[in-house]
Amino acid sequence: MDADFWHQRWQDGQIGFHRAEVNPWLREYLPRIRPPAGGRVLVPLCGKSLDLGWLADQGLAPVGVELSPIACAAVFEERGLEPRRDRDAGLERWRGGGIELYCGDFLAPGLARIAPLQALWDRAALIALPAETRPDYVRRCAELLAPGAGGLLVSLEYDPEEMDGPPFSVGPEEIERLYAAAFELQPLVMRQYSEPSPHLAERGLSAIHESVWQLRRRPGD
Repeated sequence: MDADFWHQRWQDGQIGFHRAEVNPWLREYLPRIRPPAGGRVLVPLCGKSLDLGWLADQGLAPVGVELSPIACAAVFEERGLEPRRDRDAGLERWRGGGIELYCGDFLAPGLARIAPLQALWDRAALIALPAETRPDYVRRCAELLAPGAGGLLVSLEYDPEEMDGPPFSVGPEEIERLYAAAFELQPLVMRQYSEPSPHLAERGLSAIHESVWQLRRRPGD
């Protein structure tokens, strides 16, 4: 991952990917993956997502991984919390209010120690990564999840000639190719928008497809 790029985006406040609300797909489809009460939910490349606090409010234990310390700090500041900070799995760990964050590279070798987790929520992680990094990302997700763990993945597809990512265009064929070996896949939503969100329209997009997928970690892979 291009760490300098993302650190600069957070430093400059260029975070058009951040949602000022809990993701509606998470609200709607979390019951389908049925994580156990208190189950640890992996939220990779989480930014300062409000989804973390919402998952904690549902009695789950969100485990976010985020490169930017600015984003990590904002997660707790915006909930009025003073996190405890230590080191674990080779990364700095921030904890408070039922939220656990690892500040650093999602692909860092030491992070494998936090396995196994019971669910996955990927709203904007896969599509934040260039093509050459996506296979390693999916392997890390598979490594961290317990057999049978459920997950939700949100992806975008668009004409790459209209805009350079991130977010990158990742269509159904690529998702099948990346995930099928380690995960069962079920498409839940395939929706086209003729009017993309303003920050994407400003970058030249005229239309975009959004897809939501249910995942289930296969045993033994």
